[in-house]
Amino acid sequence: MDNKKKDYSIFNTYYDEINIDFWNDYIKKCLKILSNTKLINGFAYDFGCGTGSGLELIKALGYKNIKGIDLSNDMIEIAKSKYNNIDFVVGDMLVDPKWEPGSLAICNFDAINYLIGEDEWPIFFSTVSNSLKKNGIFLFDVLTVNDHKNNWPNYTRVIENENYVLINHGDYKNNIAYMYYTWFIKNINNLYDKYIEIHRQRTYPIDKINEWLNYNDFKVIDIIDADTGLELKEKTNRLIYKCIKK
Repeated sequence: MDNKKKDYSIFNTYYDEINIDFWNDYIKKCLKILSNTKLINGFAYDFGCGTGSGLELIKALGYKNIKGIDLSNDMIEIAKSKYNNIDFVVGDMLVDPKWEPGSLAICNFDAINYLIGEDEWPIFFSTVSNSLKKNGIFLFDVLTVNDHKNNWPNYTRVIENENYVLINHGDYKNNIAYMYYTWFIKNINNLYDKYIEIHRQRTYPIDKINEWLNYNDFKVIDIIDADTGLELKEKTNRLIYKCIKK
């Protein structure tokens, strides 16, 4: 058995398969939080679009002019294979793409938590703000300090099927949350190759996030618990933010 390290190449390949339950529930929650919101016409943007799962939300809202951006070329290629009428860009969502100001921007499934430099969050909010016109909606989710600090160090998940075994376990050190993906992938000889991928994330208290949003011309309209769809609690693990560009 080979012991190999790769970046996120295995994760990218099986991303849709291992996360389908999350996305089905998450999109329902997002549609609910937007149900009483008047959306204006224009472009819709998906920052950190990955393989394009969040685009189902945008399409369900009736948008036709859609762009997605992600740093991973592998994920963009998967997204392109699923959607042939959406403009995808391989790029850093911290860098302002100079897009025409749109009416909706999303950033989902803790994509923002992968920004581990403290200065990166306000830079990203500035990029999104520049990509929206007045009264445009910004919808994103974020994992909480409670989740990273208290849940990740105790987290274990095992997924098994005929092609691979995935073992997840987490850790939390110096304000950085770590998720280790250990893959055992069956090869053509019916043996298993081992791959290890390490994901790093960071998050901040709600008041700090709100401060950055306000500085970048966003008004927070609503924050809900992504698991329950209700008001957030002390032990909420994931938040869904609905903001409007001022």
